[in-house]
Amino acid sequence: MVATVAKAYFRGGHTALVAACAEACTWPAPVPGTPLCLQMLGRKVQVQLPDRGAHDLDLQRHQAADMALRADYERLVPTHGGLDLYRCLQPLLLQTQQLWELVLCGDPILVQSPSPITCSRLVLAAISLISPLK
Repeated sequence: MVATVAKAYFRGGHTALVAACAEACTWPAPVPGTPLCLQMLGRKVQVQLPDRGAHDLDLQRHQAADMALRADYERLVPTHGGLDLYRCLQPLLLQTQQLWELVLCGDPILVQSPSPITCSRLVLAAISLISPLK
């Protein structure tokens, strides 16, 4: 739908957006489990919202998968006292390889932060970059 509207907009400008909105206003209200035939700028798309039971099953599946991923993350990502060591490295994501090289070679690094807690977390995370995997 978005690709269809975008192409029409670049061909026809603002009037294409007005026409797309007018067509979208004529769509029937969605009913879970019932197929809908939606028309947009001369194209027809058939969609079907899953019924509530299927949604609950999908939600349970996603929650189970999320819990499994979280368990794997906690097993693989080093933590120190429940602290996620790599969260403080997020702002330095593009420089992480350079930071790893500097720590590995023992080069001096100046760490500045607004608080001592943030500074110590960053130092701990930098040192953990070169710690052996368990």
